[in-house]
Amino acid sequence: MEMKHTYTHALITGASSGIGAAFARQLPPLTHLVLTGRNTKKLEALATELRTPGRDVQVITADLAMEDGRQNLLNAIKNTPIDLFICNAGLGTYGNVADNTPEIEHQIVQVNVLAVTQLTRALLPRLLAHGKPTGIIIVSSVVGFMPIPGFATYAASKAFDLYYAEALAAELAHHRIDVLAVCPGATATQFQARAGMADGQLKFAARADDVAAGALRALGRKHIYIHGFLNMLFAMAPRILPRWG
Repeated sequence: MEMKHTYTHALITGASSGIGAAFARQLPPLTHLVLTGRNTKKLEALATELRTPGRDVQVITADLAMEDGRQNLLNAIKNTPIDLFICNAGLGTYGNVADNTPEIEHQIVQVNVLAVTQLTRALLPRLLAHGKPTGIIIVSSVVGFMPIPGFATYAASKAFDLYYAEALAAELAHHRIDVLAVCPGATATQFQARAGMADGQLKFAARADDVAAGALRALGRKHIYIHGFLNMLFAMAPRILPRWG
């Protein structure tokens, strides 16, 4: 199954590695790309890999945990006719809230919640103004379906992303904007190391390319995409298991 629609200009946050880079590689070769993230070297390497005579690939280094990073990104793309927004950047850390620094807790919310809403709201007018179908993909997580001790703030932020995307899809149902919440489980990316998780905790991790390809096929066909059968079972668990306490 192929993508339901084609797009001319895609903005991908968190594009330097993992699922973000996989989205960039999975999009059709005639889709121009705007890649943003914190690692300029990796972004430039990906841009070199994907740039062709018929495809422009722009790199914008931005830290979405910072207000000036978010605003600089918006300023840089104000004249770019974005018709697909892939909001993939995410931040998390493994550990109890009391053991995490206030700074990392703040950054998780800034990237996973504030950046999602700020960038989406800023892009909505131009997406609505397009004369053809446009798309928004918000990368949540399967952990967004329930509270996760040891991942409290991250899981809660991903629950926000999931509900935000679902509500946005309903609000835009009569417009030509497809909205999809992507809920991967364990995926083979650099997230494990950055979150401080021990080796082996993502033993059965999915491939980032498979997650991205499945999400692109789902865009315009459903509002939630959960990658993998076991992750679907995990997402259903809150319906039958008692809540904490």
